[in-house]
Amino acid sequence: MERKAVLIYLRDVRDLEFAKRKLSELYEQEKKKVKQKLEYLETPHYCDEVQKNWIPSAIALGVFGVMTLICFLIMQMRSYTLVDLMRSTVFRTFFWTLLIIFVVLLILTIIDVVKSDRRLTEAREANERERERLEENEPEVRRVKSYWEKRSKYLKDQYSTVCRLLDSYYSQNLIAKPYRNLPSLIYLYDFMSTSQSTLSEAQYHAHLEEGIKKIEAKLDTVVKQKEKNIFYQRISEAHDRALISQHKRMIESLRKTDHNNVNVAEYAQLSDNYGETVEFFGKAEYLEEK
Repeated sequence: MERKAVLIYLRDVRDLEFAKRKLSELYEQEKKKVKQKLEYLETPHYCDEVQKNWIPSAIALGVFGVMTLICFLIMQMRSYTLVDLMRSTVFRTFFWTLLIIFVVLLILTIIDVVKSDRRLTEAREANERERERLEENEPEVRRVKSYWEKRSKYLKDQYSTVCRLLDSYYSQNLIAKPYRNLPSLIYLYDFMSTSQSTLSEAQYHAHLEEGIKKIEAKLDTVVKQKEKNIFYQRISEAHDRALISQHKRMIESLRKTDHNNVNVAEYAQLSDNYGETVEFFGKAEYLEEK
């Protein structure tokens, strides 16, 4: 295959590999956003409405209350001896201590009951608002799910189209299998577009593996630097009928002047693949989205 046709071939497969990577990223990014939005819209955030168990507090109050009452009754008994008088003093001290503890516990329990009741009321009101929010979100949930069903299908179809075109290009066996990947295609296209080498020479170039490894080591940076311009050029060129016609005429001319049946078939396949690739990029404005 003539070198100028090979450059069209290499450029197409390189740019389709860029598109394949971008589509995969777009799908995952949008899927994540939709998932987060649906989680917010659908996931209930209810407050606990558990009534506090007052039995332990009631038992403690009861025990201190009974003990206080017993001490009070003992103090009401008349004392005639010194021992009885001492006992009376001890019991009075014990009684007042119990009474103070009992009153403090009673006050704290009442305060806790009031606060707990208020928290329970607030929780019930918050949960009611949450139920209303979820009901109000139902139309938006249906809209988001419907949108994502269509959008995900579209992105998957676009991805399948790219994969199909790449399979068709690779089936021509112009590129060795180890080099059918984005880093290798970036290197091969850059190398051939800046030299007069043939594709065979480029694939057996002494510095090929080293050059590919350098690109692989900083692939994310290289992609970020190149993809914006690549997608802009491909989408713009897809609407440039004069340029498209020029490329097609060139491929057709090579096909007609080549007497090798294998090459003729390759040019015919290149022409078909080029036409589909142009059509794909002509409808792929989403690739330029940030």
